[in-house]
Amino acid sequence: MSEKLGNIVAENIHILHIETVKQKIDVGNFKKAKHHQIAMGTRFAFNLEDSRCKIELYLRIDGHNDDAPVSFHINFHFRVVDMDHFYAINVDKKAPVFQSHFISTLIGISLSTARGMIYEKLNNSGLKNIILPVVAPQNLLTKSAKQQKS
Repeated sequence: MSEKLGNIVAENIHILHIETVKQKIDVGNFKKAKHHQIAMGTRFAFNLEDSRCKIELYLRIDGHNDDAPVSFHINFHFRVVDMDHFYAINVDKKAPVFQSHFISTLIGISLSTARGMIYEKLNNSGLKNIILPVVAPQNLLTKSAKQQKS
Protein backbone atom coordinates (compact mmCIF):
# COMPACT_ATOMS: atom_id res chain seq x y z
CA MET A 1 0.00 0.00 0.00
CA SER A 2 1.30 3.41 -0.80
CA GLU A 3 0.90 6.50 1.36
CA LYS A 4 -1.94 7.52 -0.94
CA LEU A 5 -5.50 6.60 0.08
CA GLY A 6 -6.95 3.70 -1.86
CA ASN A 7 -9.97 4.50 -4.02
CA ILE A 8 -13.08 2.79 -2.76
CA VAL A 9 -15.10 1.24 -5.56
CA ALA A 10 -18.58 0.30 -4.33
CA GLU A 11 -18.83 -2.65 -6.72
CA ASN A 12 -15.72 -4.18 -5.13
CA ILE A 13 -17.38 -4.47 -1.72
CA HIS A 14 -19.53 -7.57 -1.37
CA ILE A 15 -21.74 -8.31 1.63
CA LEU A 16 -21.45 -12.06 2.07
CA HIS A 17 -23.56 -12.60 5.15
CA ILE A 18 -25.48 -10.65 7.79
CA GLU A 19 -25.81 -12.40 11.12
CA THR A 20 -27.95 -11.26 14.04
CA VAL A 21 -25.87 -12.67 16.89
CA LYS A 22 -28.05 -11.35 19.69
CA GLN A 23 -31.12 -9.20 20.03
CA LYS A 24 -33.33 -8.14 22.88
CA ILE A 25 -36.59 -6.23 22.55
CA ASP A 26 -38.34 -5.69 25.89
CA VAL A 27 -41.29 -3.55 24.85
CA GLY A 28 -42.68 -3.03 28.37
CA ASN A 29 -39.46 -1.72 29.90
CA PHE A 30 -38.72 0.38 26.82
CA LYS A 31 -42.09 2.10 27.05
CA LYS A 32 -41.59 2.86 30.77
CA ALA A 33 -38.63 5.14 30.06
CA LYS A 34 -39.42 8.83 29.61
CA HIS A 35 -36.26 9.63 27.65
CA HIS A 36 -34.29 7.30 25.45
CA GLN A 37 -30.56 7.18 24.87
CA ILE A 38 -28.76 5.18 22.21
CA ALA A 39 -25.27 3.76 22.54
CA MET A 40 -23.49 2.28 19.52
CA GLY A 41 -20.12 0.72 18.95
CA THR A 42 -18.30 -1.40 16.43
CA ARG A 43 -15.55 -3.93 16.23
CA PHE A 44 -13.47 -4.69 13.13
CA ALA A 45 -11.97 -8.06 12.23
CA PHE A 46 -10.22 -9.25 9.09
CA ASN A 47 -8.77 -12.17 7.16
CA LEU A 48 -6.10 -10.93 4.77
CA GLU A 49 -5.71 -14.21 2.88
CA ASP A 50 -9.40 -14.29 1.89
CA SER A 51 -9.80 -10.49 1.51
CA ARG A 52 -12.58 -10.62 4.07
CA CYS A 53 -13.63 -8.22 6.82
CA LYS A 54 -16.23 -8.29 9.51
CA ILE A 55 -17.93 -5.36 11.18
CA GLU A 56 -19.60 -6.20 14.48
CA LEU A 57 -22.24 -3.60 15.28
CA TYR A 58 -23.46 -3.20 18.87
CA LEU A 59 -26.47 -1.08 19.72
CA ARG A 60 -28.20 -0.47 23.05
CA ILE A 61 -31.12 1.75 23.90
CA ASP A 62 -31.59 2.84 27.53
CA GLY A 63 -29.11 0.64 29.30
CA HIS A 64 -25.67 -0.79 29.74
CA ASN A 65 -24.77 -4.30 28.57
CA ASP A 66 -27.55 -6.81 29.23
CA ASP A 67 -29.86 -4.47 31.17
CA ALA A 68 -30.87 -2.47 28.08
CA PRO A 69 -34.49 -3.12 27.10
CA VAL A 70 -33.45 -2.94 23.44
CA SER A 71 -30.11 -4.25 22.24
CA PHE A 72 -28.63 -5.74 19.10
CA HIS A 73 -25.35 -7.36 18.09
CA ILE A 74 -25.23 -7.79 14.32
CA ASN A 75 -22.24 -9.01 12.29
CA PHE A 76 -21.66 -7.95 8.70
CA HIS A 77 -19.29 -10.14 6.67
CA PHE A 78 -17.63 -8.58 3.62
CA ARG A 79 -15.31 -9.67 0.84
CA VAL A 80 -13.39 -6.76 -0.69
CA VAL A 81 -11.72 -6.94 -4.09
CA ASP A 82 -8.23 -5.36 -3.92
CA MET A 83 -8.42 -5.11 -0.14
CA ASP A 84 -4.61 -4.86 -0.08
CA HIS A 85 -4.98 -1.26 -1.33
CA PHE A 86 -6.40 -0.27 2.06
CA TYR A 87 -3.76 -1.41 4.53
CA ALA A 88 -0.03 -1.47 5.13
CA ILE A 89 1.89 -3.93 7.25
CA ASN A 90 3.39 -2.43 10.38
CA VAL A 91 6.83 -4.05 10.34
CA ASP A 92 7.37 -3.73 14.10
CA LYS A 93 4.05 -5.28 15.07
CA LYS A 94 3.83 -7.55 12.00
CA ALA A 95 0.19 -6.56 11.67
CA PRO A 96 -1.84 -4.65 9.11
CA VAL A 97 -2.84 -1.05 9.69
CA PHE A 98 -6.01 -0.26 7.77
CA GLN A 99 -6.88 3.14 6.37
CA SER A 100 -9.59 4.73 8.48
CA HIS A 101 -11.67 5.76 5.45
CA PHE A 102 -11.89 2.09 4.43
CA ILE A 103 -13.13 0.95 7.84
CA SER A 104 -15.47 3.95 8.03
CA THR A 105 -16.98 2.96 4.69
CA LEU A 106 -17.68 -0.58 5.93
CA ILE A 107 -19.16 0.81 9.15
CA GLY A 108 -21.37 3.17 7.13
CA ILE A 109 -22.67 0.30 4.99
CA SER A 110 -23.28 -1.81 8.09
CA LEU A 111 -25.05 0.93 10.00
CA SER A 112 -27.29 1.87 7.07
CA THR A 113 -28.27 -1.75 6.57
CA ALA A 114 -28.84 -2.26 10.31
CA ARG A 115 -31.00 0.86 10.48
CA GLY A 116 -33.57 -0.77 8.18
CA MET A 117 -33.32 -4.17 9.86
CA ILE A 118 -33.78 -2.72 13.35
CA TYR A 119 -36.60 -0.42 12.26
CA GLU A 120 -38.51 -3.41 10.89
CA LYS A 121 -37.86 -5.58 13.96
CA LEU A 122 -38.94 -2.84 16.37
CA ASN A 123 -41.96 -1.96 14.25
CA ASN A 124 -43.08 -5.62 14.21
CA SER A 125 -42.68 -5.86 17.99
CA GLY A 126 -44.99 -2.89 18.62
CA LEU A 127 -42.38 -0.14 18.93
CA LYS A 128 -43.50 2.00 16.01
CA ASN A 129 -41.52 4.68 14.18
CA ILE A 130 -38.22 4.27 16.01
CA ILE A 131 -35.54 5.28 13.54
CA LEU A 132 -31.86 5.15 14.41
CA PRO A 133 -30.15 8.49 13.92
CA VAL A 134 -27.74 9.17 11.11
CA VAL A 135 -24.25 8.98 12.57
CA ALA A 136 -20.90 9.79 11.01
CA PRO A 137 -19.10 6.44 10.65
CA GLN A 138 -15.88 8.12 11.79
CA ASN A 139 -17.52 8.73 15.17
CA LEU A 140 -18.24 5.02 15.54
CA LEU A 141 -14.70 4.24 14.47
CA THR A 142 -13.39 6.14 17.47
CA LYS A 143 -15.67 4.05 19.72
CA SER A 144 -14.52 0.78 18.16
CA ALA A 145 -12.71 -1.99 19.92
CA LYS A 146 -9.23 -2.91 18.77
CA GLN A 147 -8.82 -4.55 15.39
CA GLN A 148 -8.73 -8.32 15.64
CA LYS A 149 -7.82 -11.03 13.21
CA SER A 150 -10.61 -13.56 12.69
